[in-house]
Amino acid sequence: SPNGELVVGTYSCFGGDERGFIYWPATDQFLTMPMPPGITSLWAFDVNDAGKVSGTMDGVGIGQRGYIYDLNSGQYVTQIPSPVSGGQSAITGINAVGWAWGYRTIKEPANAIINAAFVLTPEGSIIDLGIMNGPRSAATDITENNIVVGWTGGGLLAIGTRAFIWQGGNTTLL
Repeated sequence: SPNGELVVGTYSCFGGDERGFIYWPATDQFLTMPMPPGITSLWAFDVNDAGKVSGTMDGVGIGQRGYIYDLNSGQYVTQIPSPVSGGQSAITGINAVGWAWGYRTIKEPANAIINAAFVLTPEGSIIDLGIMNGPRSAATDITENNIVVGWTGGGLLAIGTRAFIWQGGNTTLL
């Protein structure tokens, strides 16, 4: 987190499943995040100063879904499944005021998965940012003023992939 009090990450368990964790460096405390029923893998990507952890989880027959976990209540307060059966969803970060960001599968044609960047408001509304320069996009960060940055194209390191900035409903490709 920005004030250095919390660290999140993921470790692999014996047998290959991943588990999210929270670590408090000042007190050397380590907490493995609880697994909701049916979930077999859980990744933690970010944490804000309010103790909200973002990430993605996966389970057989459940699919991959983005989540927000509230460390204070010990509850998963948000789960965002993909709108496509068998698709992916991840909440890759959350800022201090509760805006979160990530990507989710919006269409699954025969040869390619189409993922679109999204922003999740503190009230729980999803703002789909689209694919812009397709076939994929992902939001990678957001400022405290809700300016989103990310990428769009064939993949993060693919030729032709471009960065974007989204602010107040307007997208600029770089």
